[in-house]
Amino acid sequence: MKITNDAITLNNQIYPTKNISSARMVERKSHTFQKGWPYFQRVVTFMAIGIFLAVFGFNAEIEPLLGLAAMIAGVIVFFRGFVRPRTEGKEYGIELLSNSGGMTLFWSRDQEFMIQVRDLIFAALTSSGNAFNYTVNIDNKKIEDHSVNVLDRSVHHVYDYSVHFSQHQGISVDQLNFLNGQFNEALKELGNFVRDHRNEELQKELQSLVTILRTQNPDKGKLKTAWGRLKGICDVWETGDTVKSILSTIAMGVNTILGVVT
Repeated sequence: MKITNDAITLNNQIYPTKNISSARMVERKSHTFQKGWPYFQRVVTFMAIGIFLAVFGFNAEIEPLLGLAAMIAGVIVFFRGFVRPRTEGKEYGIELLSNSGGMTLFWSRDQEFMIQVRDLIFAALTSSGNAFNYTVNIDNKKIEDHSVNVLDRSVHHVYDYSVHFSQHQGISVDQLNFLNGQFNEALKELGNFVRDHRNEELQKELQSLVTILRTQNPDKGKLKTAWGRLKGICDVWETGDTVKSILSTIAMGVNTILGVVT
């Protein structure tokens, strides 16, 4: 799969970024069947046990009904060995959203890999004026960065400030929707503002806050400290009413997270 500023290309299908309003990670239940050496061992083991029971029931001088039961059990065990055990799990997909609806690019059981792909797509949708170019090898789960700034010919990285929150105990549906919606948009808007105004100090603190938010169970102390530093810099640096509104939304999100993390 190829991801650029202009389009996302997968399996000879091209999805122009101008038609994509957003992207999100979705999940579904899935299952896999045992295969390879573990399955071979299972077959051999069940076959051996089944044959032993059948022969024992046929030859042993025991009650005829018990012998018949042993033979039947042996046959059942023998054929049961060919049934592949199934493991339940989850698959994660990247869904592109547009005015005409949504469609899922592909699915994978590797959540961390899918988060990286989702972040790249977010970056492609929000970046401009740069040669954003990534190749994603879905089979090998490898991501190659071919992005080059045509002005200085150096590698160009675009940081994505979005965060994905999952449902867990203590968080309501409304809170989850707010965090993945308005709060996420506020983080990205502040990131765009920081990038456009080239405030490296504020950019560093915003990235630090996002890094903490992306951990599975954010540490309350670190989250409070990171948010305090970010707000302090904004208070000192005249950012205007637009950023104040963005900070208000971010503050609501941070307080929501502080209220539900253990």
